[in-house]
Amino acid sequence: MSRVGVGSLSSAGVAGASTDVVDEVRTAVAANVENTLELIARIDAAVRRAVAGWPPAPRPDAADLVGRVVELGVVSGAELTRHALALLGGLASLAGRALVPAAPAPPDPARPGPTGRTRASRAEELRRAPSLLR
Repeated sequence: MSRVGVGSLSSAGVAGASTDVVDEVRTAVAANVENTLELIARIDAAVRRAVAGWPPAPRPDAADLVGRVVELGVVSGAELTRHALALLGGLASLAGRALVPAAPAPPDPARPGPTGRTRASRAEELRRAPSLLR
C-alpha cells in the first residue's frame, strides 16, 4: 500500500476542481496530520510518565504458568464435552420422537373395555373362578 503525501495533490489530478479548492484541501489535510501527530506525542508522553513510577511486574513461574494452561485446557474440554453431549442427547430425543411412532398409551384399568367391564372387575372374576378355569 503506497502512502500518498500531502504535496502529491495537484489540480491536474482532480478533474474539474479549481486550484483554490485543492489548496484548501491540502491545507486542511496538513493541519489534520500536524494536530494528530501532536496529540499522539502528548498521549505517549503521558503514558510514559504514568508507567515510569510503577514497579516492574513479577515474572511468573514457568511451571505454574504451564499448570494453569493445562488446567484451563482440561476444564474447557470437559465443559465443551458436557455441552456437546447435552446437545446431541437433545437431538437424539428429537430424532427419536420424529422417526419412531408414538406407542399407544397403556389402557386405564378403571376405564371399561369393549365388553363393558373394567379390567379390575375382570381380574376379580378370574380370581374367584374355580381352579379348573385358571
